[in-house]
Amino acid sequence: MAIDGVGWDWSYMANKGEDHALVADAEASTKFALMANTKSKELEELKLEKDGLDGKLAGLLKASKNLDNLIESQRSDKVKEEVG
Repeated sequence: MAIDGVGWDWSYMANKGEDHALVADAEASTKFALMANTKSKELEELKLEKDGLDGKLAGLLKASKNLDNLIESQRSDKVKEEVG
C-alpha cells in the first residue's frame, strides 16, 4: 500500500496475482516480532532494575541488623553497669 500525498493508493489491489492475505500476514509477523523484541528489552531493563533494588534491600537489611546489634550491645552495657 502506498500513500500518494493526498490519500491512500489502492491501485495495488487491482493486481489479481498478488495474494493480499500473505502481505497482511507478513506485516503482522513483522509487527509481532517488533513487539516481542520491545517486550524482551523491557523485561531485561526490569530485571536490571530489580537486581539493583535487591542490592539496595540487602544493604538496608544489613544496616538494620547492625543497628539492632549496636542497640543490644548498649543495653547489655547498661545492665552490666546497674548490676555491677
